[in-house]
Amino acid sequence: MPGWDLDGVFTVRSPEEGRARREYLTPGEAHHPGVEAPPASELQVDVEHLHEVETVAVVGANKIGLELVEAFDGRDLDVRLVDQGRHLFEGGPLTLPPFGAAAAGLVEGHLREHGVDLHPVADAPVALPLGLAANRSGRAVGSTVAGTPIPVGPVAGTVVVKVFDLEVACTGLLDPDDAREAGYDPVSETITTISRAHYYPGWSRIVVEMAADRETGRLLGAGLVGQEGCAHRINAVATALHAEMTVGEVGNLDLGYSPPFGPVWDPVLTAAKAVGGDLD
Repeated sequence: MPGWDLDGVFTVRSPEEGRARREYLTPGEAHHPGVEAPPASELQVDVEHLHEVETVAVVGANKIGLELVEAFDGRDLDVRLVDQGRHLFEGGPLTLPPFGAAAAGLVEGHLREHGVDLHPVADAPVALPLGLAANRSGRAVGSTVAGTPIPVGPVAGTVVVKVFDLEVACTGLLDPDDAREAGYDPVSETITTISRAHYYPGWSRIVVEMAADRETGRLLGAGLVGQEGCAHRINAVATALHAEMTVGEVGNLDLGYSPPFGPVWDPVLTAAKAVGGDLD
């Protein structure tokens, strides 16, 4: 877009580019032993004005974008987050579209509490590259080229993001339009539960949104957001998706229970029971 080549406008798609952005803010800070510092010609920076940066706009409410938001906020900078989310926050999620509206609303509210301004750019879907899928694909390509063909395997789209002190996780299909486009008749429920047994110190709220196909009961996806217990719980849902389980089967899983780590009815089980009730 126009202006991408202006001073102070950067892309961040590699560790080297990240170090260059850090060097722009504080010269010498990004250099570590054994790591070559970015050439001065790449920084496009006027040294006399290095410390006059007060406002930062992060374009892209994806994993790296949200990490940058938190990092810049930690430097006491005024942060603006811009994304091509499908709707304004008042009408639907701006951040993290695949995580579901419930998670997106909580995350956006949390960002605003930290002073981050949110802005929509266009009505278009966002690409969602994932580290594990990229790594697995690279290994598969290497093995195949070496003479031992192996498949990459299916992708459920499991994503985990840290947003300040929130854990946000999702997998599968949560957006009703995406589910219908894939040939399903989606039904979903959003529940609020707790991360540990209610009598155990330190518990906090967890919001779970789960979707299933109305006709078959097949689990379609889930999203979790809370201060703890979300990042690893999503793995059980991803496993159930790979196994093509129904929400009834998910609700009957024998998941581990201990008061310091969860309530008797795990949040994933509770959400599955809620969605299953809509299918009865």
